Amino acid sequence: MSMFTYVINILISLMMVSMTFVMIIMSRASGERISEVLAEEPDLYNVPHAIREVMDGSIDFEQVGFAYPSNLSGRERPLAYSAAPGVRSRPLPH
Repeated sequence: MSMFTYVINILISLMMVSMTFVMIIMSRASGERISEVLAEEPDLYNVPHAIREVMDGSIDFEQVGFAYPSNLSGRERPLAYSAAPGVRSRPLPH
């Protein structure tokens, strides 16, 4: 009976070592992905003539389009959107 206990203890120890090794590999892969995201250069930049303050709180978007690089056909429907101050709404494509 004690031999069985020793074998179980050894196997549990080996499982813990292997699980630690797997967690180290997973954390290394996650760290690489995080560093890739942090090293990415942004595609959007502020233009020098941008409006920084809105006096009445309203926002108007005219002829705004968006598409992922893999699906450029989404730019065919531009977005026009107006938001009045204090009104909750969401933009819808026309």
